[in-house]
Amino acid sequence: MPILLLVALHSVLNLIIESRNGSFSPKNRFVLELFFQHSYKTNLINFIKPIMLNLSDYNFHLPEELIARYPTEKRDESRLMIVNRKSGSIHIESVFRSIEKYFIKGDLLVFNETRVSKRRVYLKNKSGREFECVFLEKNFSGDKEVWKCLLKNVRKLKPNEKLFSNRDDIYFTLHRNEEGDIFLFPSVSISEEVFDSIGTIPIPPYMKRKAEAADNERYQTIFAKSPYKSFCSAG
Repeated sequence: MPILLLVALHSVLNLIIESRNGSFSPKNRFVLELFFQHSYKTNLINFIKPIMLNLSDYNFHLPEELIARYPTEKRDESRLMIVNRKSGSIHIESVFRSIEKYFIKGDLLVFNETRVSKRRVYLKNKSGREFECVFLEKNFSGDKEVWKCLLKNVRKLKPNEKLFSNRDDIYFTLHRNEEGDIFLFPSVSISEEVFDSIGTIPIPPYMKRKAEAADNERYQTIFAKSPYKSFCSAG
């Protein structure tokens, strides 16, 4: 396969992988159309088709009765799933504390010290409509702080529209790039202490409830002691 074609293939694969919702910007769509026109002539399309995944490919049935919306009263009374790596079989232990019987000499136990940050923030526009936002990562545009975010119902917002937090001194200005990524420019620098005052723990959406005060402790591991090792769960 020619080197230039391999480079083009690599670029197209990146476009496919990076597209989270199956849609592309006009520029990226044009690149894909040109590539696929050539692919049909060279039979390369037969290689591409099997790896073009849609979000629907990840759909599966999750029975309501199997969703734990709240944790057990005691941490070690939660259930434990055991996967046999050789056979692929799955076994469910009724209580997590049974894990000790699976350890053998020489095993390595890794403790998760990551602290989940309160980066799900409910913001409101000027008319009072609420928008759920998850803050992913901080960047800088020149000397201005900017946060890449996931924002629900963003199509109902206009470019440069302001979104307000539950604190009068903290609001955000909306920006979208050509690829559709969402960025918020804050009125003040946003630290973990600020997230603690305006945000909530981003519990998974399948719990079908908003985070509560108890989640501030129970959604963290018992080893999550350092505020500088934070992580945002997008849920």
